[in-house]
Amino acid sequence: MNRGLQALPFPPERTGARPRAWTSARVAAEAGAGNYAPVHSPEHITRRPPRVPDDDLHWKFRQQLEEDVAETFVLALPDGRVWGRAGAAITAQNTFVADVSREFGVRAPSDHSAFHQLRLTTARRIDGRVAVLSTAGASTYYHWMCDILPRVHLLRQHYDLASFDGFVVDVTAMPFQEETLARLGVPSDRIIASPDHWRFHLSAAELVVPSLPSRLNVVAPWAVEFLRGLFGSPERSGAGRRLYLSRANSRGRRVVNEEQLLPVLRRHGFETVYLEHMSVEAQARLFADAGWVLAPHGSGLTNLVFSAPGTKVVDLFAPGWVNPCFWTAAECAGVEYHYVLGRGVRPPENVDPEDKGADVEVDLPKLEEFLDERLS
Repeated sequence: MNRGLQALPFPPERTGARPRAWTSARVAAEAGAGNYAPVHSPEHITRRPPRVPDDDLHWKFRQQLEEDVAETFVLALPDGRVWGRAGAAITAQNTFVADVSREFGVRAPSDHSAFHQLRLTTARRIDGRVAVLSTAGASTYYHWMCDILPRVHLLRQHYDLASFDGFVVDVTAMPFQEETLARLGVPSDRIIASPDHWRFHLSAAELVVPSLPSRLNVVAPWAVEFLRGLFGSPERSGAGRRLYLSRANSRGRRVVNEEQLLPVLRRHGFETVYLEHMSVEAQARLFADAGWVLAPHGSGLTNLVFSAPGTKVVDLFAPGWVNPCFWTAAECAGVEYHYVLGRGVRPPENVDPEDKGADVEVDLPKLEEFLDERLS
């Protein structure tokens, strides 16, 4: 176990200063600002193409049929700082560490909101070892499960969790947050909540920052193994249940013609489920026993990581929002991934309107033909 670093004096005048430059974790360590400990080696991944009714594979999937995956690591910063809801890491030399500090919508490190404050709030000081788990999207089940929880696994490769005086994480009392942190053995009395983006600022004698598990909207193979281990290996009894995940109670990406869709699904043996009030453990058991899962694109499909190999999934998209994240998860889990585009105007090639909340109008004849072909 890495038992810590010799803490350097932290200049008090910098506890409210915005960063003056940015760097990567490895370069920061090479410059003497911290300790860099690798975990997973880089690798090249080849994915199977999704199955799609018209064989017209969307350009977003074509872009990700092969990918070079970066190594993972743990970075320890003597007298490091963490700022903002999403856990931006700053060295004692006042340098922003870009590759561990994700913020949605930021295309270049200098665009991060930490660079655009006249002055950061004065940092609260903890004379101990503090881990940073926070990153963008903590209130979303997908990002919590696939981006935040796997950082605990990275920490464990070099540290004993009991050696930490605090864990910075954007918790907002959501049941799935509390359940999973407890299951991981993160003590509730050591959680340092960071829900206030503009005011949260903390310095520690030793700030330990795991890398992000993968790039945005990609699920790492080792993260799937970690989550499966957390809730048990998936086992399916018989052919498996056929599940339809309804988003009728959600604010976006609902199926606008769900009333007409449900009779079609019932004829094919699908049962409708609502996941929002289920525990993570119950969702894991449900997906482990599924043979087919069909759903409008949404966080419920995160649970594919708990599905048994050979399970089949159908991801329903509106034309203006296509996201391959659950395909990458399905590939890791040995799940056969299909998707169907709903009715509407399909944007031109390489154009992404990012209409993330768009509701889906299912093309019922196309879907029924698709199900008849694969379930017969």
